[in-house]
Amino acid sequence: MVNVRRKLNSFGECVEEAKKENKELGMRSIADFMSMKKKIGDQKCWRKRPQSNTELTELWDRLMGLELQLVDQLECRDLENQHHESLLEVSIVTLEKVIKNELDERSQKTSGW
Repeated sequence: MVNVRRKLNSFGECVEEAKKENKELGMRSIADFMSMKKKIGDQKCWRKRPQSNTELTELWDRLMGLELQLVDQLECRDLENQHHESLLEVSIVTLEKVIKNELDERSQKTSGW
């Protein structure tokens, strides 16, 4: 049980780390975009630039890419966690069966079977 708790804690820490890293990368991308936009000047001037749509699309793509990366990381971790839980359940059932068989063998030896 201690091992399972340790793995769950580790899983939680990994999720939080991935979310934090993703958030930092997203915020950095937005800050870079806003800095570039501020250098250009007012919004009307910025919107008239032909490359503005391209820059905005690139920002959107970066942010969506980061979101997909985070989702993939979380799904992978979730699958790992489910796999470990399944292994734990199978191990416990197997251990219980082994213990019961050993107890049966012991009781047979003492009863003369």
